Amino acid sequence: MKKVCAIIIAALMVFSTTVFANEIEVLVNDEAVNFDVQPQTMEGIVMIPMRFVMEKLNASIMYDDETETISTYLLDGEGKASFIIIQIGNNKVFVNDGMHQLEVAPVLAEDRTLVSVEFFEKVLPDAVAFDEQNSRLSIIFEMQQQPSE
Repeated sequence: MKKVCAIIIAALMVFSTTVFANEIEVLVNDEAVNFDVQPQTMEGIVMIPMRFVMEKLNASIMYDDETETISTYLLDGEGKASFIIIQIGNNKVFVNDGMHQLEVAPVLAEDRTLVSVEFFEKVLPDAVAFDEQNSRLSIIFEMQQQPSE
């Protein structure tokens, strides 16, 4: 009986620290972002796969396996560039010449980098709205137009 109780308690602990947040909707310029790894709530913090959101913003993304560093290059609609650097397990995010401290460091889950909503609020401060009540992250960002072929 003690063994069964211990297994149940262990399972509850695992599920209480990492919960898949399927109900979290992520929109970029009013278009839904599709993920192969779903946004998750980890210890009460919503974590979102970074690559899919940044690709929807037409950003260039590079990942260094050795240092677990992600470098992102993003152009806004006026051609202003932002260079963003984060590292798995590191609470610092570098944007151009500045540095921001995140409450929660980026993590790897199923070979995807998950970042908090706060990450998007720091790197795109005027473009992000998180509606906690409706579990919706919305990013409105004027992107650099892709050259037509």
